[in-house]
Amino acid sequence: MSEELINKILTQLKHHEERISALEGVKTEPKGKKVRQSVIKGKADDLTLPIRKLFDEGFFKEARVDLEVVDELQKRLLTKKKPLRASVVNVLRKMVRNNLLERAEIARGKKNLIAYINKP
Repeated sequence: MSEELINKILTQLKHHEERISALEGVKTEPKGKKVRQSVIKGKADDLTLPIRKLFDEGFFKEARVDLEVVDELQKRLLTKKKPLRASVVNVLRKMVRNNLLERAEIARGKKNLIAYINKP
């Protein structure tokens, strides 16, 4: 066998070993390249307790839209970081299903917005 053929076979074997170890979950770092670490996202904060605290303090005596709830949570530092609007809406909807709040339509400018208010 020629030396060129032997080098070609050895290179192929090396590539096969890398593919097998990748499939088996064994980490191998290629030379000269940085391995990009995947970002592990933390579990989202549960907003039920902070919003429930606002509810207990009478925040929803007046009709409030979801953005007002987000701003109030951030202002009072009831959460570690600014809560997502969608997460706040999910908790408010759950509170509507549990008969703690009710939805009301209010007009702001030319828009009609959905607001949340204490059940009478």
